[in-house]
Amino acid sequence: HLRSTASMSKRAKANLATPKRGNESQARNHPRNTPSEVVAFLRDYHDRLGKAVFENGGTLDKYLGDGLMATFGTPDPGSDDAENALNCAFEMLSSLEKWNREREANGSLPVHIGIGVHYGPVISGDIGNQRRLEYSVIGDTVNVASRLETLTRMLNTSLVVSNDLIESISQRGKIKQTLTSKLKLVGMQDLRGKSEQIGVWIYETSSTNQKHLSRN
Repeated sequence: HLRSTASMSKRAKANLATPKRGNESQARNHPRNTPSEVVAFLRDYHDRLGKAVFENGGTLDKYLGDGLMATFGTPDPGSDDAENALNCAFEMLSSLEKWNREREANGSLPVHIGIGVHYGPVISGDIGNQRRLEYSVIGDTVNVASRLETLTRMLNTSLVVSNDLIESISQRGKIKQTLTSKLKLVGMQDLRGKSEQIGVWIYETSSTNQKHLSRN
């Protein structure tokens, strides 16, 4: 028989992470790469990102080719969901930085990714038909997270976080201050398909600083 369940609750939603165009695409699609080498590359890549998801209490919703989508607070929401999602994003970037040093030492191209993280209500449940069901999440929060990931290209950064998520992080101790010290508030931004702007923070690097300086 067909079993279908769905629920709606306030949960952190993280869309993690689609590799940027450029070096990663060249590394994966290099004409000398055999199919087994491409699969090995993706497996190594997914292993590193997936580990960050699981170690921060996340649920790996699905792999999206050379990207993935993860949620925090599903199926059971908690008070640390937003904090865990942001910690996961930072750990992904740290893991890839280490991997890139290893790749470059072996003469391989570095891998660059874009991560979008948002917090809000989602609809979750077993979605599909009688032949195939899978637990997943849908809703506007999912779409916004995906749009934030796309925004990483325009803002020349590897991580874009919504102000909604930042405001949802626990205020206890210095947790919020420690996490946001790695980010810079860049104000309201337009998102494709959205009539209203959204406040965003970005992970700031030296190249990000240079780009913003050149605009001023």
